[in-house]
Amino acid sequence: MICPYCEEKMQEGWIDQYQTYGLYWTPNEERGFLESIIDPHDIRLTSLAHGGRLIVYHCEKCRKFVIDENDIEV
Repeated sequence: MICPYCEEKMQEGWIDQYQTYGLYWTPNEERGFLESIIDPHDIRLTSLAHGGRLIVYHCEKCRKFVIDENDIEV
């Protein structure tokens, strides 16, 4: 996917919850989907200390979600 702001290629990954540690974004090529050990390449998105909430912007027209890493409180 191309970034809607800088038009560079974006890295594909997934968002997963690791037990009570909160939500993390994991790059696809780092490891297999079933491995649940937190890796240094993962980006922590939420924590239980901050209620597990994350600011996410949605565009109804292009049907894309954007998360600004500056808005993450962990």
